[in-house]
Amino acid sequence: MRGNAFVYRFGAFELDPASRRLVSGAERVRLTEPQLSLLLHLVSHAPQIVDKNALARAGWGGTTSDENLQQAISRLRRALSERGGPTFVEAVRNEGYRFVAPIERRESEHPIAALGLDSEPLRAFLQGRRDLATLKLDAIEQARRGFEKMLQHNADYAPAHTSLAHACALVFEASRVDEKCDMDALSQAVDHARVATMLDPASADGWSTLGFVLSLTGDAEAATVAALKAVAIDRATWRHQLRLAFVTWGDERIDAAQSALALRPDLALACWLKATVFVARGAFEPALTDLQAGCAAQDRQKTVPGDYPAIGLHLLRGLVLAAQERLAEAEDEFVAELAGPDRGQLYWRECAANTWYARGAVRARRGQIRDANAAFERALEIAPGHLFSLAALARPLPALAPADPRAANVVVARSVALARAGRHRDAAEIYRGALASGHRAHAGWILPVEPILHVSARTDIWDDILAIVRERAT
Repeated sequence: MRGNAFVYRFGAFELDPASRRLVSGAERVRLTEPQLSLLLHLVSHAPQIVDKNALARAGWGGTTSDENLQQAISRLRRALSERGGPTFVEAVRNEGYRFVAPIERRESEHPIAALGLDSEPLRAFLQGRRDLATLKLDAIEQARRGFEKMLQHNADYAPAHTSLAHACALVFEASRVDEKCDMDALSQAVDHARVATMLDPASADGWSTLGFVLSLTGDAEAATVAALKAVAIDRATWRHQLRLAFVTWGDERIDAAQSALALRPDLALACWLKATVFVARGAFEPALTDLQAGCAAQDRQKTVPGDYPAIGLHLLRGLVLAAQERLAEAEDEFVAELAGPDRGQLYWRECAANTWYARGAVRARRGQIRDANAAFERALEIAPGHLFSLAALARPLPALAPADPRAANVVVARSVALARAGRHRDAAEIYRGALASGHRAHAGWILPVEPILHVSARTDIWDDILAIVRERAT
């Protein structure tokens, strides 16, 4: 049977490792991703005892609480027993769990499994899922091709549609600082995410991916609904909680980010998401507390690489410090940000350009105009489409189509250009108009720490606009 696909059979069930499907007769048994991963791990290691740490890695990709593990095992047992099965999973006191039913291994005729474990499309698909987690742009492009190859063999394979949607969304994200956004990639991301949820409505990963890609289009309401569906299906996976935090705002974002941190305490991006709400509220001290924890997690990535590495924590911390007039400390944070990330990382160009822009703003505030302009130029060398650096240098801003997600940023960039020219009241009027016309609740969240607008120095002009931003973040 070497090189061929296979299934496990036990009781009335058939478990296909390649397609990740459990069926009873002609009926598919719906399990969450952690439950299915736990079952696969227990079955593949039967009759050995599997300790809790190994199960946490299998089910959640790292650590989880004993309570989460116990609940997942309990629900897995219930799903099996509801179809007339005995207690397949046995708890071994102080050791872990083991699968105790007799297991038969047979060749499979499933269209995906039939590709064989050594088949190129299946290997490319599995490698692609690992590549996505690195957030390296070259790896993501390669993963995208692997997912497309898998769908050529089976157009109805929901996990491949989900993974391809994720890859296309990340390709779009990387293009945001180019002169032209890759809107085709975003459109493909939406299409494949929708197909994935139609093919497998019980897939939490499909729904949370749909939520993520819809949020990139600006459809916050539909994105929230999709992300909430994912969490309702599977509350114990940190990715779904993180995506819920990404698409929501205010207290909802804080709660979801905190839930993600409970499941994965080293998740720097969750710290960043929490801090954005506190920044919008003007609550700088709690923002700095979260950012300090996030910076520490970001720095640990240098020696202990992990999945979904974060950047930008030092940048945001520096912006908050600059808003408090702690300019020397802010500069130290900007230096730390530029020294940290891998240049192949998906968000490196955007983060580096934003950091050079922030350095330029601080230098301008100190009266170092030549050095400030050099910093803005450096930002544009990295990201030619960086709107705020163009504005800071009084360069022409592009005319973007209304459908372009960056169109609102062009209006804000005009405000930056006016402030750099000393026309602060005009800058505030334009910013006020941008907030009034924007449909995203989190629009303007960065205003309290925007380094060129420097609103804390002109409260008489900006207080009413800050109040709008603060109210939206409650």
